[in-house]
Amino acid sequence: MNRPIYETPESLRSEATLAESIKEKLLPGWELVKLPIRYRLDYACLDDQGVIRKFYELKCRTCNMHDYFTYMLSAEKFMTAKQYIRDLGVPCSLIVRWKDIDGWANLKYCDYSLKIGGRKDRGDSQDIEPVIHIPIDEFSIIE
Repeated sequence: MNRPIYETPESLRSEATLAESIKEKLLPGWELVKLPIRYRLDYACLDDQGVIRKFYELKCRTCNMHDYFTYMLSAEKFMTAKQYIRDLGVPCSLIVRWKDIDGWANLKYCDYSLKIGGRKDRGDSQDIEPVIHIPIDEFSIIE
């Protein structure tokens, strides 16, 4: 049985707005390409020659950055990022838009702990899974 897709038009718009902001602030002259869902990460960053230079996972949250001590990410997403780093030699970053600020973490070097966690508000037992908790101080602020 296929899992439900929880992305909504609103969440995709929020993600696209974050991607545009990141492109303007960090990647002038480069292109961000939305990846098909099977790639598990959200965007590829292409240089002016069309070469993929980085992968990004983008998240938009409804809390402030320091409301929690850690940021929780699916271990599957993290393993995908590590595989891309290892097998393709391409860096991967997690970019989060909190209510008060945007930040990024380099998934190759970030500290983390592995736990069981996830969402319980949707009544989907598959939402509880291995997750990594990245300390908030691992994130750099995007000015």
